[in-house]
Amino acid sequence: MGRLAYKLLKPQDQAYKAFYDPSRRLRSRKFLMVAGRRCRKSTLLLILHAETCIRTAGVQTAYVAPVEKGLSDYISPIIGTVFADCPDDLLPKFRSQQNDLLFPNGSRVVFNGCNMRQYRYMRGQKLALATVDEMAEVDDLEGAVDDVLFPAVWDSHGEMVLSGTPPVVPSPDHPVMRYVETAKQTNSYWHATVYDAGYTETEIEEACREVGIDGKDSARFKREFLAEFVRDESAVIVPEFVESLHVRQSVRPVYYDLLYKASGCDLGVADKTIEIFGWYDFPRARIVISREFFLEGSDVRTDIFAEHHRRIVNELGWSNASSRTTFWSDNSNLMLLNDLQALHNIAILPTDKEDKAEWLNLVRILLKDNRIEVDPSCKLLISTLNGAFWKDTKKKDYGRSKALGHMDALDALIYFVRNLNRSANPFPVNYNIEAGQIYDGSTHIYPLDWNKRAHTDEGRVLERVFDKGRFRPTKDGPSILGGL
Repeated sequence: MGRLAYKLLKPQDQAYKAFYDPSRRLRSRKFLMVAGRRCRKSTLLLILHAETCIRTAGVQTAYVAPVEKGLSDYISPIIGTVFADCPDDLLPKFRSQQNDLLFPNGSRVVFNGCNMRQYRYMRGQKLALATVDEMAEVDDLEGAVDDVLFPAVWDSHGEMVLSGTPPVVPSPDHPVMRYVETAKQTNSYWHATVYDAGYTETEIEEACREVGIDGKDSARFKREFLAEFVRDESAVIVPEFVESLHVRQSVRPVYYDLLYKASGCDLGVADKTIEIFGWYDFPRARIVISREFFLEGSDVRTDIFAEHHRRIVNELGWSNASSRTTFWSDNSNLMLLNDLQALHNIAILPTDKEDKAEWLNLVRILLKDNRIEVDPSCKLLISTLNGAFWKDTKKKDYGRSKALGHMDALDALIYFVRNLNRSANPFPVNYNIEAGQIYDGSTHIYPLDWNKRAHTDEGRVLERVFDKGRFRPTKDGPSILGGL
């Protein structure tokens, strides 16, 4: 009694055998299933729950799915499939108010919609089995798995199954990637494609049309149907970021003191609080991000924030008050900004957050034009630009992970770019950028050829374009572009 292997289809039978393999169960209590669409993963999960509950009276299991509303609509078809031929004396009753399946022997399967973080109510429970369906779509996967569900199965000598397709951005910071590597090391990993499920080419092509996938060469087909770990550019927030191109050691130029400087903050408690610091290198037309710090959890306090802020300001040489140095933050926590000013004498201005999509687009354009440089020390910002992903295809909200938070570093960068002064020329008229000093005409310190050569990148480009004597002095005076 309690064995439902006869209900298995391809490739469920392979995963079923791998899950119950005694040698696997000795190595790990956590089993990982990564498979493409139509591989019947959700049905297999409920079969494992049914077996657990039928075999042992009075146990509790948890089935977690990434839905916010309509949990019963999500699970009802699967329940119908699994229990279609169940004898009456074993048939469980679905209780919509409790979101559970209650078996005649007192065992039950509790269903949780993970994207409302309902899994938190499982904290402290003892579970014989916990499963997470479509794990890559869960907002706070690490919080659900590491902090709540796995301790619940550990205490009761139970087991856990994580199931789904690969994440849209398989960066090293995504929790799914960590779980995959651990599962492979303990022989607790199973992988399957839509072809393993026994579908014909015609059926697969029809399924692609149903979900709007154009061609088998697309990243989306490889990820959703072949379960390959490929980067889906359509789901990446900042596809223009290339670490090898945009990450480089920040160097302060000789004219550093004259440049406009700023910081950008994103304040949070549930996610991360981060501040990034940088300047606009006007002659090179480059934004330079030089430093960052971030806080999370119990460390999100004004005194700790102030300590980190002051340390970096001193390191960057911004200690002396200057109209060319400003600090900016999102306007979601004005009380925190007031406390920083009143208690720690740190003035951080709230930024306007309107038209955020347009400012994100500007960041992407600047990256595409190679006009943003990020110092290697800015680890969180680099990881976020590499791995930031949209929550869903609507692209109205960021995804969330424990490593990257709610992509807080990206928002800090947006606020920084939005408020950094990039339009005003910071140099006096008689400033020599290459020498880093002001030339005083009255004392004849100007080089003799001062008006014959360009002094900025833009000027040098024009000099190459107009190289047929246009920079030579004329009888009417200096050259057209001599003062650039």
